[in-house]
Amino acid sequence: MLLFLQRLQTNSNPSQDVDQVKKAFARQRAKDLAEHAKHALAKDKEIENLQQKCRELANQLITTGANSTVQVSFILHLKSISI
Repeated sequence: MLLFLQRLQTNSNPSQDVDQVKKAFARQRAKDLAEHAKHALAKDKEIENLQQKCRELANQLITTGANSTVQVSFILHLKSISI
């Protein structure tokens, strides 16, 4: 970015400077949005994995015949978080 600013100082056309600054900000914005999308995708994947683990645990409770109060409570909780 410093090199970019140095080039702006040597440029004699102010409208070109404005265009260059706009393009630089647009590039940075695109990079920021891509990084945000990458993190959001990772979080979505983590949520999917946790939901799958909850379903597996619910099935395990059902098949092992765990305490019915615990089963019902856990299954109702899973339904309330929409997995």
